[in-house]
Amino acid sequence: MIRKTLVITLGTLSLFTGCATTYHPNFFSGGYSESRLGPNVALVSFNGNGFTSNLQVEKMALLRSADVTTQNGYRYFVITGSEDDSTNTGFVTPSYANTNFGAGWANTTFTAGQYIPIHKPAVSYMIHMGNNQGELAGFMRQIYDATFLQASLRTLR
Repeated sequence: MIRKTLVITLGTLSLFTGCATTYHPNFFSGGYSESRLGPNVALVSFNGNGFTSNLQVEKMALLRSADVTTQNGYRYFVITGSEDDSTNTGFVTPSYANTNFGAGWANTTFTAGQYIPIHKPAVSYMIHMGNNQGELAGFMRQIYDATFLQASLRTLR
């Protein structure tokens, strides 16, 4: 019996370990996606789940932007537009009543359901890619070195 309880406890804990969205293609729990809009233009998105922080989503969107840049043969990119695609949802826990009986008496306590909010962060970046910083300087934006970002953000995977 103790062994069965231990297995159930460990299984339950494993459900809550690593619940935040990791760096992978978009699936029901979140992830990245991109669309090419031109030879050197792409729309990169990253969706997190209720366990993912806003900062983590932004970092993973930057990492995906760097990966898209290098996969398309470029070295640098600029973010020319961004959109917060986050959603807010939630659910209500069930209400319940508990009745205790004694000799000639009964006591009922009622616990109302509670609303549990869920914030799912998401961001989209419009990026322009180039092989030298000069061709991107006209955007008057931060120029990112894709290979540097890949090396520094790769630990998010």
